[in-house]
Amino acid sequence: MIGQTKKRKSPGQTREVLAQNINRLMDQRYKESSNRPMALAKDAGVTLSTVQRTISRETGASIDTLEAFAKVFGLAPFQLLVPWGLLGEISVRERPTPTARHQPLFRGRDRVEHRPARTSKRRRIVR
Repeated sequence: MIGQTKKRKSPGQTREVLAQNINRLMDQRYKESSNRPMALAKDAGVTLSTVQRTISRETGASIDTLEAFAKVFGLAPFQLLVPWGLLGEISVRERPTPTARHQPLFRGRDRVEHRPARTSKRRRIVR
Protein backbone atom coordinates (compact mmCIF):
# COMPACT_ATOMS: atom_id res chain seq x y z
CA MET A 1 0.00 0.00 0.00
CA ILE A 2 2.99 2.29 -0.17
CA GLY A 3 2.26 5.19 -2.47
CA GLN A 4 -1.42 4.34 -2.82
CA THR A 5 -4.17 6.67 -1.73
CA LYS A 6 -7.29 5.52 -0.01
CA LYS A 7 -10.45 5.72 -2.09
CA ARG A 8 -13.01 8.09 -0.66
CA LYS A 9 -16.49 6.71 -0.16
CA SER A 10 -19.35 8.39 -1.92
CA PRO A 11 -22.28 9.42 0.27
CA GLY A 12 -24.87 6.69 0.64
CA GLN A 13 -28.60 7.00 0.25
CA THR A 14 -29.22 6.73 4.00
CA ARG A 15 -26.93 9.71 4.63
CA GLU A 16 -28.93 11.69 2.07
CA VAL A 17 -32.26 10.71 3.66
CA LEU A 18 -30.99 11.64 7.14
CA ALA A 19 -29.83 15.06 5.95
CA GLN A 20 -33.14 15.78 4.20
CA ASN A 21 -35.19 14.71 7.22
CA ILE A 22 -33.13 16.79 9.64
CA ASN A 23 -33.40 19.83 7.37
CA ARG A 24 -37.19 19.48 7.14
CA LEU A 25 -37.57 18.95 10.87
CA MET A 26 -35.31 21.94 11.64
CA ASP A 27 -37.52 24.06 9.38
CA GLN A 28 -40.57 23.01 11.43
CA ARG A 29 -39.06 23.28 14.89
CA TYR A 30 -36.81 26.33 14.53
CA LYS A 31 -38.94 28.63 12.37
CA GLU A 32 -37.96 31.71 14.36
CA SER A 33 -34.27 30.90 14.74
CA SER A 34 -31.73 32.72 12.62
CA ASN A 35 -29.18 29.90 13.06
CA ARG A 36 -31.05 26.61 12.92
CA PRO A 37 -28.02 24.28 13.06
CA MET A 38 -26.76 26.07 16.18
CA ALA A 39 -30.17 25.73 17.84
CA LEU A 40 -30.28 22.00 17.04
CA ALA A 41 -26.72 21.51 18.30
CA LYS A 42 -27.57 23.22 21.58
CA ASP A 43 -30.77 21.22 22.11
CA ALA A 44 -29.17 17.89 21.15
CA GLY A 45 -26.03 18.45 23.20
CA VAL A 46 -23.68 17.98 20.24
CA THR A 47 -21.24 20.33 18.58
CA LEU A 48 -22.22 22.66 15.78
CA SER A 49 -19.70 20.99 13.47
CA THR A 50 -21.43 17.62 14.03
CA VAL A 51 -24.75 19.09 12.90
CA GLN A 52 -23.16 20.86 9.94
CA ARG A 53 -21.31 17.74 8.75
CA THR A 54 -24.50 15.68 9.03
CA ILE A 55 -26.74 18.07 7.09
CA SER A 56 -24.08 18.70 4.43
CA ARG A 57 -23.78 14.91 3.92
CA GLU A 58 -20.06 15.11 4.64
CA THR A 59 -20.17 12.34 7.23
CA GLY A 60 -22.73 9.93 8.56
CA ALA A 61 -24.06 10.40 12.07
CA SER A 62 -23.12 8.03 14.86
CA ILE A 63 -25.85 6.10 16.64
CA ASP A 64 -25.52 8.36 19.67
CA THR A 65 -25.86 11.49 17.54
CA LEU A 66 -28.84 10.04 15.71
CA GLU A 67 -30.50 9.28 19.04
CA ALA A 68 -29.82 12.81 20.33
CA PHE A 69 -31.38 14.35 17.19
CA ALA A 70 -34.41 12.07 17.46
CA LYS A 71 -35.00 13.04 21.11
CA VAL A 72 -34.96 16.73 20.24
CA PHE A 73 -37.64 16.22 17.60
CA GLY A 74 -39.66 13.79 19.73
CA LEU A 75 -39.16 10.90 17.32
CA ALA A 76 -37.74 7.39 17.38
CA PRO A 77 -34.24 7.26 15.87
CA PHE A 78 -35.29 4.97 13.01
CA GLN A 79 -37.78 7.60 11.80
CA LEU A 80 -34.90 9.88 10.80
CA LEU A 81 -33.56 7.18 8.47
CA VAL A 82 -36.79 6.51 6.58
CA PRO A 83 -37.47 8.58 3.43
CA TRP A 84 -39.96 11.38 4.06
CA GLY A 85 -43.55 10.31 3.50
CA LEU A 86 -43.08 6.52 3.79
CA LEU A 87 -44.21 6.51 7.43
CA GLY A 88 -47.00 9.01 6.87
CA GLU A 89 -46.74 12.61 7.99
CA ILE A 90 -43.97 13.11 10.53
CA SER A 91 -44.04 16.30 12.48
CA VAL A 92 -42.20 17.68 15.46
CA ARG A 93 -43.90 17.66 18.83
CA GLU A 94 -44.54 21.19 19.99
CA ARG A 95 -42.48 20.88 23.13
CA PRO A 96 -40.58 17.64 23.48
CA THR A 97 -39.93 17.20 27.16
CA PRO A 98 -37.36 16.81 28.48
CA THR A 99 -34.76 17.77 25.90
CA ALA A 100 -32.00 15.35 25.05
CA ARG A 101 -29.40 17.05 27.20
CA HIS A 102 -31.57 17.05 30.33
CA GLN A 103 -32.58 13.40 30.27
CA PRO A 104 -30.92 11.23 32.89
CA LEU A 105 -28.53 8.53 31.76
CA PHE A 106 -28.75 5.14 33.41
CA ARG A 107 -25.63 3.13 34.11
CA GLY A 108 -26.29 -0.08 35.93
CA ARG A 109 -27.88 0.73 39.25
CA ASP A 110 -26.65 4.33 39.35
CA ARG A 111 -28.55 7.15 37.74
CA VAL A 112 -26.45 9.99 36.42
CA GLU A 113 -28.13 13.38 36.48
CA HIS A 114 -27.13 16.13 34.12
CA ARG A 115 -27.02 19.61 35.48
CA PRO A 116 -28.28 22.46 33.29
CA ALA A 117 -25.72 23.57 30.69
CA ARG A 118 -25.20 27.00 32.32
CA THR A 119 -23.75 25.49 35.49
CA SER A 120 -20.86 23.13 35.93
CA LYS A 121 -20.44 20.46 33.27
CA ARG A 122 -19.69 17.85 35.90
CA ARG A 123 -22.17 15.10 36.59
CA ARG A 124 -23.21 13.86 39.97
CA ILE A 125 -24.18 10.29 40.74
CA VAL A 126 -27.48 9.77 42.52
CA ARG A 127 -28.29 6.47 44.22
